[in-house]
Amino acid sequence: MANLSFRKTLVLHMAAVVSFTMAVVGVYTYLQVTKDAENAGRAVMRQTAVLVDKRIGNLLHLAESQVRILADLASDTQPSTFDAFSKVMVKVLKSNDSLGSATLTLDSTGESVGLDQATVGALQITQWKSGPKGKVRLMSVPYGAATLSRGMEAGWPSDPRQDIAYVACKAKLRTVWTDTRVGPDTMGGKPGATVATPVVDDSGKFLGVLSVTLTLDDLSRFLAGAKVSDHGESFLVEFTSAGPRVVAYPVGNKLLVGEGGKQRLATLEELDDKVVTKLVQTMVSPNGLSSDNPEINVGGVRYLAGIRKVEGEDVPSWTLCVVSPADDFLAGTRQTAVFFVSLGALALAVGAGASMLLSRKISQPLVALVEEADRIQSLDLSAHAVPTSNIREVDELSRSMERMKNSMRSLEKLVPTEYARWLISSGQEAKLGGERRHITTYFADIIGFTALSQDLPPEELVDVLTEYLDVLSAEVLRHGGTVDKFNGDDVMAFWGAPTVTTDHAVAACRAAYSSLASLDSLHVEWRNHGRPLLRASFGIATGDVVVGNVGSRQRMNYTVIGDSVNMASRLQGLNKFYGTNILLGRGTYEEAGSAIVARHIDRVAVFGRDDPEDVYELLAMADHATELQIKLAELHKEAMRAYLGRDWDGAVAALDKVLHYMPHDGPARVLAERAREYHSQPPGKNWDGSVQMMAK
Repeated sequence: MANLSFRKTLVLHMAAVVSFTMAVVGVYTYLQVTKDAENAGRAVMRQTAVLVDKRIGNLLHLAESQVRILADLASDTQPSTFDAFSKVMVKVLKSNDSLGSATLTLDSTGESVGLDQATVGALQITQWKSGPKGKVRLMSVPYGAATLSRGMEAGWPSDPRQDIAYVACKAKLRTVWTDTRVGPDTMGGKPGATVATPVVDDSGKFLGVLSVTLTLDDLSRFLAGAKVSDHGESFLVEFTSAGPRVVAYPVGNKLLVGEGGKQRLATLEELDDKVVTKLVQTMVSPNGLSSDNPEINVGGVRYLAGIRKVEGEDVPSWTLCVVSPADDFLAGTRQTAVFFVSLGALALAVGAGASMLLSRKISQPLVALVEEADRIQSLDLSAHAVPTSNIREVDELSRSMERMKNSMRSLEKLVPTEYARWLISSGQEAKLGGERRHITTYFADIIGFTALSQDLPPEELVDVLTEYLDVLSAEVLRHGGTVDKFNGDDVMAFWGAPTVTTDHAVAACRAAYSSLASLDSLHVEWRNHGRPLLRASFGIATGDVVVGNVGSRQRMNYTVIGDSVNMASRLQGLNKFYGTNILLGRGTYEEAGSAIVARHIDRVAVFGRDDPEDVYELLAMADHATELQIKLAELHKEAMRAYLGRDWDGAVAALDKVLHYMPHDGPARVLAERAREYHSQPPGKNWDGSVQMMAK
């Protein structure tokens, strides 16, 4: 039988289904009876208004609680401590996306420190200070635990004490709210209301004002989702001395207009929403509203509305409005409902049966190809039978997909699997360059392999190496790592790239710890066959690196470069000196935290590096730790505390306890021997507890 084109097959089979479906819809449309459900609509209006009002109340309470907390913390803040106080404000704004800015202004000098949040997490700190060289403004951005300077400008454009929030708060000496204003560019140019509260000392003396701006763009997005019907909408009106204006609107980009290079709130005419304009004009008309659920008529269409004023002491003068066409709320009689359900069930049953019968022949090979494409996208290139079809295009697609799988199997063996998966899913081309990432790097080395290479033929040596590297790389991949490269019997891997993760330190530790158990299982099998048994040692370090493609435009390698990478390599080499299996840098130890049990064994300036590094031995993952391992970690902590405090006798005593449990323990013997030497010949006054390694 000749293959039919996909288009002809689809048209022939689906025409019957579409025709039948349209006939059912036509009968349903013709027979459906529509009835105005005004009462039901008003109930929905009230429920929606209560929901949105609760959201608004939560936002106002959030802003007021945060401004009072900051004001309490600011009572002893001086210009000299602005940097420290700005870090507190950074934490507050980072944890509250709806807050656009926070400002502390001192009354005595007008000096202030402010923090603006243009987008979530994009913060800028501005300090207004007076000094020997006059008034200056200092701009900076937070970067981790530090701040990066963005420059300095001479002079103040205005006195912060003239801000309307400051003036109102100082005059009333209590928490006040301002009318809605459009924030500066540093706050993303968003509309927001400012809440200000006085800062006083213990005696009640007025020191200044702490203000926080609540942005309303998040509320506008919430209103966009709080629809009472298909054509209904919710919005927030603010009543000021200059007249009413809309301050939160589901279509946020219509709320602001440009004027003189700046943004401002749109007027009712500029908002160009006839329903909103009509309802607001009705609210401010001399006759006012007769109820909280008024009706309005716009262009011959009747609308139901719900009005709810935001209640509270000293809160913005906001009124929530919910409006919807009355025709959006439909209800049928009992007979109509029964008929609709019966007809719908019949249409569903007949249509579903016909669709299943007609689409099976068409969709089955396509579904199989889609599933195969999904597997290929995630780099699952295992053998799966691709479907055949009497549709020519589908059959050709199947053969092309099989050829693509063969090509990608080769690619997978040449580049890190995780990177290849990310590259394919992103649709990007591999390019030279990198980016700064905070990741964990791991080096593994097979102990004794060099000596073994002198005793085994090259072919058998390669087989042995392959088995060991299979075990190590399998554990790396199982725990979400990326295998960077194999260098002889060494394995380099990293976590946290290309996919960003937060538990990279724990995952790297778990991979190394699991590798030891997997090698033990391999040894059981190899011991029975008389094959050589080798151990592995690991070095793990965490820090900022550059991750990306390095090489030439014709040939590049996805890898990581940085100080922590070198540190991981040096830590792996230190295992031979201490007789350990897994050594961690301080960064890994701190980020892994309670997930691991590790002991502090030394402070070392590794070869080629002047700065000392605290070195830890991973004893176990916390969920598999024994009482002895926990005891060893505590004893070493006690020993290192005494050692770094020059209490040589105390250090030796703690280490002797370790040796009591483990007589041949390498780290305890090394540190105890050094403590005894320092007891007889103490180090100099500048000794920082570290020892310099003169070899890798």
